[in-house]
Amino acid sequence: MSVEETSPDRDRDHGGPVPVVAARRPDPDRRLSRSWFSVGFRAGLGALAAYWLVLAVQHVESTLMLVPLSLVIAISADPVVGWLTGRGLRRSWAVAAVIVGLFLLLGGPDDTAGVRGSAGAGGRARG
Repeated sequence: MSVEETSPDRDRDHGGPVPVVAARRPDPDRRLSRSWFSVGFRAGLGALAAYWLVLAVQHVESTLMLVPLSLVIAISADPVVGWLTGRGLRRSWAVAAVIVGLFLLLGGPDDTAGVRGSAGAGGRARG
């Protein structure tokens, strides 16, 4: 059997016989010498990709946490906004009122900034 026998199938474009080429088997010694380099190279690329992925997640971690938090706040504030719009307030003013209300409820004004005689963070009170 020759390496370049012709196939019974005909090439549709040219009308001639299609050559059949036998597959060559790789040399086992050559494949073994390449495999350690290939394994090490791929392991190094995998480690670099994992390190890059960890850095990318750490970089956007704060943003990824803000998205669900803002979603929870928006869903929680929607009934209050709906109640205020049902009372005749425009939706934009109702949203603004809810935002200001949340700010005052959660954050509140900073009481210690303008207080006279405040010791601050471990300092002596003047007075």
